This record gives sequence, structure tokens and C-alpha cells, in this order.
Amino acid sequence: MQHQFSSNFYWESPKKIKVLHVISNLNRGGIECWLMNLLRLKDPELDFHFLVFAEGLFDDEAGKLGATIHRLPFRRPCVFRHGKEIEKVLAENNFDVVHYHLTDFSGIAMKIAKRSGVPIRIDHSHNSERGGGHFWINGAKRFYRRFIDLPRVRRCVTSLLACSREAGRFSFGESLWEAMMPSEMVYCGIPTGPFKQEFDKQKRRNLCKKYGIPDDAIVAGTLGRLTYQKNHGFLLKVFSELAKRDKRYTLFVGGEGNLRQDLENQVSALSLTGRVFFPGVCTDGPDLMCHLFDVFCLPSRFEGLPVVLMESTAAGLHAVCSDVITRDILNAAPECFTSLSLSVPFSTWCDAIESGIVKRRAPVEGVRQIEKTSFTVENSIRMLKEIYRG
Repeated sequence: MQHQFSSNFYWESPKKIKVLHVISNLNRGGIECWLMNLLRLKDPELDFHFLVFAEGLFDDEAGKLGATIHRLPFRRPCVFRHGKEIEKVLAENNFDVVHYHLTDFSGIAMKIAKRSGVPIRIDHSHNSERGGGHFWINGAKRFYRRFIDLPRVRRCVTSLLACSREAGRFSFGESLWEAMMPSEMVYCGIPTGPFKQEFDKQKRRNLCKKYGIPDDAIVAGTLGRLTYQKNHGFLLKVFSELAKRDKRYTLFVGGEGNLRQDLENQVSALSLTGRVFFPGVCTDGPDLMCHLFDVFCLPSRFEGLPVVLMESTAAGLHAVCSDVITRDILNAAPECFTSLSLSVPFSTWCDAIESGIVKRRAPVEGVRQIEKTSFTVENSIRMLKEIYRG
């Protein structure tokens, strides 16, 4: 029997899942880089929108990749002050998902999203501690979070996510997190493609020339915002001891932040001028890790799940980090890390850094290590789509 089809018949493409990510801005931080890595996958099932409070370095690229940016009038990056504007954005768009990435006021955001009829409402924790602010202000924020904001989250959220188990317990409390945590953790994974390269001596020479570093330097590197959380002042004190052991030792501190001038003053006070480099924001992170750095350092005061540790692992670097780093990543690849207390002597850190230098592996081995874990961006987007579909 022959089947006849109407000439008007056509296949309708599946409806994209329309997701609004709420974030301060699209600058070069760990959360923002992860979201951009998700966007660069160009998944045909997803339509990404970003609600931001200021311009960011990734704005142009995000637009070219098909994302829509909704920028609110800048007062402070605070949902509490922008409730009406957020309601307007939600009313003018038919979002399937609101995915909230900020530390504070998520209860208000979830309440607004629920009232606006958004079916999937996600509160996503990216830090395992609050710090860097005034003691009384942080205390007030903790009180507000526990007694006012979290009850709203409990009533209005459909999913809780966290970059690590510690971050989930910190943001949501033990009982709520245990009750609503996903069956499988959604980690902020990385793309491994940029790290699939062989070590190249010429590329190293080129990078040394670009940043004014001697060709024979042995480079301890770190990348991240120059803020209280990242604890660069501690790293400078460690390096002051390390620098005495070998004149070739060099410290590369990539990133920008409000503490830059203080750190540069500290370098001068420690007589480390010419041994420590502050190049600002670096757009060539994978090349730096694969060809220039000999060891990676991250003495943070607190962290959620640092993307740079996944990247350093993919590049084959050994990382020396503080013991506040979440065990999720450390347990997945224990041979790639040395975890130390911030209270041990600086000499212990120096010993670990020197030991880490000789443990450096080829990037191909690092990529293989990461691809055995859940810390890839492809895994992130697969799991997010399951949650977005409800």
C-alpha cells in the first residue's frame, strides 16, 4: 500500500529549552568561564539567556554564540534591589528555567520566578564559605540567609545544585541539601580540547618573551581573581622563602582584582621585584599551563570547586593547594595534588612546590586523567539538560 503525504507536511524542530542564568556579569571568573564553555558547545536543545548587573568581558562572544544578555540598571549586583526589573524580564520572555548562580538573595529570585510561572527554578551554590567582608555584615547575611532566605528557597525551588558537596551544605544547610541534592553531582566541568597539545619548547620561549620571564625560569603559576578568597598574600610569603633556594624560581600570578596594588606593594617589601609577575587577566590559560608553568599553586582561604584545578590537572601540572579545597576533585585524582594546611610552616609549602615540579606530566596524560572523571563540560551539559527537562 502506498502512503501519500500532504505537501504541507513538515517536521517541526524540537522546542529549545529557554534558560535564564542569573549572574553578576560575564567576566573571566570560574562560574562565568564554565557558563561560556557550556555556551561554546552550541547545543541545539538549549537557548541561553544571561541576566547580569554590569558589562563583562564575554558579552560580545556570548552574543555571537547566540545568547541573549539582559542587563539591569547598575546599582549593586543584588536581586533584592532589582525585583521589579527581574519580574519584567520574566514577563516579557517565556523561560523554561531560571538558573541562579549568586551567593545572596536566591530565595527572592526563586520566589519571583515561581510567581512568574517559570516551571524549573534552580539555586546553584558555587562556594563553600563566605569571607572577605566585615564581620558584622557577614553575620547579618548569615542570619538573613538562614531565617529569611532559605525558607523561601525551600518553598519555591525545584532543584538545588552545588559545585561540591561542601558548597551544598554551606549554602543550603545539611538537612535541605541532603533532602534535595541530585542523585549525581553536576560539576562545573571543563573542555579538554584546549589541553590536547604536546609540550613545545618554542611555545615556552615565546611565552617567556611575551611576559618578560627569563628562558631558564622555573615557574610556579596561579590564575584567579586577586581577592581575599584566593589568598595571594600567603603565596607571596611562601615564595619569598622558595626564591632563596634557587635563583631561577619565578612566580606568575595571572588575574585582576581589588588587591592588586596591595600585592605589588608586598612584592616590593619582600624584595621580590623581577621574580614575581602580575600580567593581569590572561586569555591564554591552557597555553600557560601546558608550556610555561612547572607547578600550580592555589592557597585559597575557601573554595567551591576551583575550575583552575581541573585545568591544571588536564595540563599535566601537579597542584599544591590548601586543605580547604573540596575533596570532590582531590579524591578523583589524588596523585595530582598536594593538600596542605595554611597553618604549617612556609618551608613545608616550599618543599611541596619543589616536589610538585618534578611530578609534572605531559598534557596528554593530564587530559586522559580528567576524561576518566565527571569533570568535563560535556558531562555538565548532559546532566543539566536532564534537570532542565524536569
